[in-house]
Amino acid sequence: TTTTTTTSPPPSSAGGSDLRVIVRPLQGEVMSVKARLGTSVQDLKALIFSSGGPPVVEQRLLFRGIELSNHPLETVEKSGIRDGDTVNLIRVIQSSAQER
Repeated sequence: TTTTTTTSPPPSSAGGSDLRVIVRPLQGEVMSVKARLGTSVQDLKALIFSSGGPPVVEQRLLFRGIELSNHPLETVEKSGIRDGDTVNLIRVIQSSAQER
């Protein structure tokens, strides 16, 4: 008898089938993250962080030359990202001392 274990995706990434997003940083190695069409851009950034990328607040994601919105309703699907597409990652380090 063969047993197959299937894990459900977290609720925040619900919506649609799994897809692979290629993340290409300006520096460092290219990585691949699994997401769903209904995954928000914020959750995509969290997936990138958990895969070894920079902290979410330091990430700027560009797809086809346009920065992806951090709006809570902005999803992978609404951004036009499809399975195997590449997103460019720019790391922005903010200096809290200069902001005050």
